[in-house]
Amino acid sequence: MGRRPGPSLVLALLCASAAVGYAERELLQTAPWLEQFPPYGCVRDTAQSRFRVDPVYTVSGSKVCFTARTVACERKGSACCRSDVDFNKLELSVRTTCNHAIGSVTINGKRALMPTYEKYGAAEDKALYKLPGLNLTVANAEGAQICMTLSAPCPTMADLCLEGDGSCTYAIIESGTPSPPEPPSPEPPRMPIAPAIRHPPPPASMPFPYCECNRTLGTLPFTFDSMPVVKKSGANKLYCMRLTAGECIDPANKCCNQALAKVEWWSKAVCRRSVKSVYMDGVKVDQQWSPVPESPTMAVFKIPQINLPRSAVPAAGIEVCIELVATEQCPTLATFCTRGDRGSCTYAMFNAPDKDCCPIGSFATASDARVS
Repeated sequence: MGRRPGPSLVLALLCASAAVGYAERELLQTAPWLEQFPPYGCVRDTAQSRFRVDPVYTVSGSKVCFTARTVACERKGSACCRSDVDFNKLELSVRTTCNHAIGSVTINGKRALMPTYEKYGAAEDKALYKLPGLNLTVANAEGAQICMTLSAPCPTMADLCLEGDGSCTYAIIESGTPSPPEPPSPEPPRMPIAPAIRHPPPPASMPFPYCECNRTLGTLPFTFDSMPVVKKSGANKLYCMRLTAGECIDPANKCCNQALAKVEWWSKAVCRRSVKSVYMDGVKVDQQWSPVPESPTMAVFKIPQINLPRSAVPAAGIEVCIELVATEQCPTLATFCTRGDRGSCTYAMFNAPDKDCCPIGSFATASDARVS
């Protein structure tokens, strides 16, 4: 089964500690952060982190993979910014019913330590999974693949994580700082490790694409790659995604064998004048906007009437480019996409002719895009 991009990781926290045991011991103390994720007293300012995780993960069967990044530190002189700190653990905020759901963990294809499941909070009504012993450093973390396998009772990211839509709250745990960091205030700021952040929690189900359809990722063979390429068109920018066709999670599903009818993006009403043109492999195609009556500030941007069978998509994919006008209100993906300021752009693809399957995916916005 081919790899396909998953939804975004929605929130990340740096949690830097003097040693792994220091953070673990914090669980035993009565402290304000006991009810927060992650439940440790540690530095949570992501500007002090040397590491990030790409906001979009990939899924291949039961395997989920995250890509690590090394970044310049924004807080020069911080102990957390030292060159000898390491990316020790990745932690995920999960449902309390998901013990034993994560099996093996690998780093760049090599077996890592077994993950551990833990409940926390005074009532033990919260849970997390730790992927420990990653031991990634500033020298080798860039592009490293952190992969885990999922199984029952939570075989998908939507089942595993509290958000329920495939996105997941996570934290990077650093170790190697020379002295225990100061604990955060009772309500520490929740800053993004990737440029994706939730300020209030999202609704239990995502309203987009504002219709009744099967939103399960992988019901159609079509998807976009996780990282767009940015090109110049005069003062404007072209954001180009690679449309590919792979395997479905259920090849027997009728949606899997139908053509791609259209693609929709979750956008904003103020962005209606911001798209100049849309191209597929350099050919200009039609575009449409639809209002959202139940949410007047929202809008849906569409590439309609694509009617593309899987057999017509070459192995290299089809380049889909959106040209955003530099002088309009939404000149970048970060401004064009709803929640784009949190690091990802949400889209839905529909089957033809029934349009009853609409798997939701996402890709990174401009701050993570490759510049061509």
